[in-house]
Amino acid sequence: MTNNIYEMGSTVKEESENDKLYQEYLKLGGIINKEDWKSALTRTENKKDRDQNRISQIEAIARFAGIDLVDTEDELDKRIVLYELLRSDVQPEKVQYHHQQMTNQRIFAEVLKMVGDTDSLNKFVKRYPHIDIGYRPEEEEEHRKAA
Repeated sequence: MTNNIYEMGSTVKEESENDKLYQEYLKLGGIINKEDWKSALTRTENKKDRDQNRISQIEAIARFAGIDLVDTEDELDKRIVLYELLRSDVQPEKVQYHHQQMTNQRIFAEVLKMVGDTDSLNKFVKRYPHIDIGYRPEEEEEHRKAA
């Protein structure tokens, strides 16, 4: 715990921003709990090792959905990094529901929600209509009109 009033204010502001972002994620139909959501986003900043198998998985899913991913040595696509992290997470003991149980496509949809990429999410829904991800483009359009 910090005693510096400026650091405390910064922490409160950061938490408030996190709350806002998490609420936006939930409005898109996100189902990952806040602790895991925050942990995954934080871990993307430090991820250096890459899993070519997982990268190939997400590239195939994205290509089928018509979603462009940009992932080079100079610029890592946050969506790929998040997918790698979520796909590699192991379900803790005594936790009944966990994203480890999701299909690759479903995890990618959660990633799109986490980064707020509604354009790609809409493309995903059109190409994978049989996968219920808790989001429909019509609902997003209604949400935009109401705002």
